Amino acid sequence: MAFQDFDKIQERVNANRKRKFRKRIIVGTVSLLVVVAAIIGGAFAYVAFEKQNEQEPKNNHKNDAKDSQKKSQSASPTPKAPVAAAQSVKPGQADKIIETLCSTTLYKVSCENTLKNRTEKGFAVESPTTFLKAAIEAVNEDLDRVLEKVLSLKTENQDDKDAIAQCKLLVEDAKEEIVASLNKVNGTEINNFVKIVPDLDNWLSAVMSYQETCIDGFEEGNLKSEVKKSVNSSQVLTSNSLALIKSFDANISPVEKVATRHLLDQIPSWVTNEDRRMLRAVDVETLNPNATVAKDGSGNFTTINDALKAMPEKYEGRYIIYVKQGVYDESVTVDKKKANLTMVGDGSLSSKGFAITIVRTQYNFYDISADFPGINFFTIDDGLSESDMSSLGLLDFILELNSLCEPLLKEFLTLKDDFDFIIHDEFVYFPRQVAQDLNLPKMVFSASSAATSISRCMLMENQDKWVHHGEEARSKLEELVPKFHPFRYKDLPVTAYGSMERLMLLYHNVSKRETSSGIIHNSSNCLENVFTSAAEDTWGVQVYPVGPLYMTDSATTCPSLFEEERNCLEWLDKQETNSVIYISMGSLAMTQKKEFVEMAMGLVQSNQPFLWVIRPGSITGQNSVDSLPEQFSQALTHGDRAFVVSWAPQKEVLRHRAVGGFWNHCGWNSSLESISCGVPMICRPYSGDQRVNTRLMTHVWQTAFEVEGELEREIVETAVRKLIVGDEGKEMRRRAIELKKQVEDSVRIGGSSYSALMSLVDSIMAL
Repeated sequence: MAFQDFDKIQERVNANRKRKFRKRIIVGTVSLLVVVAAIIGGAFAYVAFEKQNEQEPKNNHKNDAKDSQKKSQSASPTPKAPVAAAQSVKPGQADKIIETLCSTTLYKVSCENTLKNRTEKGFAVESPTTFLKAAIEAVNEDLDRVLEKVLSLKTENQDDKDAIAQCKLLVEDAKEEIVASLNKVNGTEINNFVKIVPDLDNWLSAVMSYQETCIDGFEEGNLKSEVKKSVNSSQVLTSNSLALIKSFDANISPVEKVATRHLLDQIPSWVTNEDRRMLRAVDVETLNPNATVAKDGSGNFTTINDALKAMPEKYEGRYIIYVKQGVYDESVTVDKKKANLTMVGDGSLSSKGFAITIVRTQYNFYDISADFPGINFFTIDDGLSESDMSSLGLLDFILELNSLCEPLLKEFLTLKDDFDFIIHDEFVYFPRQVAQDLNLPKMVFSASSAATSISRCMLMENQDKWVHHGEEARSKLEELVPKFHPFRYKDLPVTAYGSMERLMLLYHNVSKRETSSGIIHNSSNCLENVFTSAAEDTWGVQVYPVGPLYMTDSATTCPSLFEEERNCLEWLDKQETNSVIYISMGSLAMTQKKEFVEMAMGLVQSNQPFLWVIRPGSITGQNSVDSLPEQFSQALTHGDRAFVVSWAPQKEVLRHRAVGGFWNHCGWNSSLESISCGVPMICRPYSGDQRVNTRLMTHVWQTAFEVEGELEREIVETAVRKLIVGDEGKEMRRRAIELKKQVEDSVRIGGSSYSALMSLVDSIMAL
């Protein structure tokens, strides 16, 4: 969140007027800072107090909030009778000066009466700014009247009571801004008046916002009308004061003008040199935050409000709260006791000044643009359909997609002609040639492990191992791949979705990375340091292991592939810690009916509670679980030992204390989620990179074991009990928890994945 403009806050207040008081008044209350929704990177929510001057305002440097005051400030004054800066003004000249100054205000009569009355009452007219001080003093006195009126209001309605209490605070805050403005005027020579105009504009604009927010806090009715009538006169006086500032700025003798400060572009003058260095810091880790807020629990707090509550009231020095990237749906008010506070958000490409466009294909289209309002989306009409997928098969479909989309993307980029850089998915490789043709730098993003990238090259070099059949050929597949420990030939990523010939063509295209400016992996050096180094050696380019990406809060905004049955979480609440085996075979894999029955009966015979995801249509020749053996059906309908869903909120399930193990095909996303949650696995790979990931889990990290061969119920029973209650399973769980801690550290400030992400951003900016 950057320095918030008051007119932006006021727009938000007006848009939410119909909501209940408690929610919208906090949004409208800018006691110092209002944070609603997202902290998305690189921006600072900055609050400063000058301890040596208790009357310095909390809401420094905000823009006007009301249309009326904007009109009064933008009106061009008639330059009648300029007054020299050093010239004293005699009482006889006062009326003429007052008419000139008030000519630009919206409420001219009120302005003239205010200044004339105060001059007649004996205010010394020693310089032109005397009139401005008189106008501001009038606001201050009228606010005293408003405060007295608000405190006299009586009501039995709790919302109205809250509104009265909040309005009292707002009026008090407005008075602080007024006093600060008076102090600034009193302490400034007329020759330097132009230099304080931006501050006066902002502080009095804040007063206008406080007044409006006070009114907005009341529900429609007699009480609101009464408050609005009472506040109206102070609004008129404040509007006049703002216009007078503009008039003085235009009518005093010409002096060198100073540029108005734009807070989103530069740091305000009242910020100390030490704090300036802090705000200019690019790398958040150099800030050494006092508290870290993270939704995933990887920080000290999970909400911004909790972090604020923990801040000491009399903290000496700058107190820094670091808020990790994500959506924080809470209203946060920083009160005046929280002095010298800085809130820092995570860094991201968009926060660094990048304009991001995501190009997607029409096939398998899932519109998520509403979840990412800061990103542009463009869709390529590839002309492909479900029937094409069925007739071509997965491998040929991907090859065809890349062939069709290359000229379409080139046309789009040529017409737009305002792109500087391309990042493309490894399997959607058609942008590579387009980038080369248009002389654009590019990087490739891999959603899989670095080990998988290497394994594809190893498979292309050793594809002959799969040409032969028979016992001898199977024996050779058990051998270790040279220079690729601990992988066997059988662990390399062959596929169940097409021929070896077509797979080699796909891998050949996917593995062309030498001309890229870098490779981005959804992985972490704490998991794959050896393999990321090997990838750099293989392609001769920088590798950026920035994962696990699912641990970023922005990933939580992405919709699930299927509708989740969240009632399974309630069932998990009833189970003992580490007692449940969770089974999910992903979104693509199919299971034969015979294997499915054996799996079901093995789970029942294990006597361990299980949560099983059975995706509709995932069982060959089986439409439902109704025709399964009676013993399995009884386990589902009686007792709390079994629960079946069509799709589950997997990350929440794996984080649940009751889950002690995960049976899965070992796709990379599921593997990362299992590791990051400290849950050991039973692996039964089906195709592609699942074999590579299984070997990583079982022989590198040793947090899983593999179930191979034909599946029988006794094998299932033994495997489940081994993982959940056996000593070997307990040791795997211990290692998984240790690995979880390493992964959590990697995504924190200073961690390997965080540092890789910062390095990636710097590299893109340097291209």
